[in-house]
Amino acid sequence: MENILKILGKPDNIPIVIAMALVVFYIIWGYKQARANDRRLRANGGKLPPPDKLSVWPFLVRTEFIGAIVVMLILTIWSIVLDAPLE
Repeated sequence: MENILKILGKPDNIPIVIAMALVVFYIIWGYKQARANDRRLRANGGKLPPPDKLSVWPFLVRTEFIGAIVVMLILTIWSIVLDAPLE
């Protein structure tokens, strides 16, 4: 167990560990959403209520832009702190 933690703690392997955790998280989240959707279908006699409509511009574009900036900041700070090797 000690060797596994040592390997997983290396800077090169941290993104893989995070990706594995995110895969598990999104599988569980998707399963919960599917169950909620099935409950709504049963409650409404097999028909889903119409979804709320939201314009793509500017709401979705702004959200994705802020998300991209946050990801770039995290990656920049992370690469400076971990002194990531360039192979």
